[in-house]
Amino acid sequence: MAEGQTRDRIIGAARHLFSQKGFNGATTAEIAGKAEVAEGTIYTYFSSKKALLMECVSPLLEEMLNDFEEHIPESDSFRGLAVFSVEMRLRLYEKHHETIRIMLNELPYSAEMVDLFVSFLQKQSQEVARYLAKAEKMEQIVRSRNYWLFGLGHVMSLWFYVNFMKMKEETGLNLDYPFINISEEHLAADLADYFLYGIMGRPKKE
Repeated sequence: MAEGQTRDRIIGAARHLFSQKGFNGATTAEIAGKAEVAEGTIYTYFSSKKALLMECVSPLLEEMLNDFEEHIPESDSFRGLAVFSVEMRLRLYEKHHETIRIMLNELPYSAEMVDLFVSFLQKQSQEVARYLAKAEKMEQIVRSRNYWLFGLGHVMSLWFYVNFMKMKEETGLNLDYPFINISEEHLAADLADYFLYGIMGRPKKE
């Protein structure tokens, strides 16, 4: 097996186990077993278990940023940009579900993960600034205070949805309850309206 392939197998195995068991719960022996390598082989490629953890996350965060930057469309309406943002984040969360789960799980316990996450937010803030500049140009109302807090609520709504749907798929959860009404067809548009106008949606026309 080529060295690059061995390294990738170790990262893939670690990413899966870290996402399922957490950093402390997943042992290097388990990772080696899943990757079908000797446990000592892990340390041929990574200086420590923590270094392996960070390698599971950091490259994909860069990929997420690049994907987002490359696919931002031109739009005549801020709502169009908001709908695109929801759709893009949903795709990223589904594609990189294990990675994001690791990051969110380990943030309270790892100073290195906090530094990585803050760096990711700082880079992403450049794209947020572009959104806000577009909104001002379109003469849209822009919240001037606590933007990050409301943006975080938006992000976590999407994250909860992705996890909820994965749980439904894995467990066969029955959603035939009157208080659960998720319209996947209109999800992006409805979440964009929530992001722009609040929980009640777009205001009525006078």
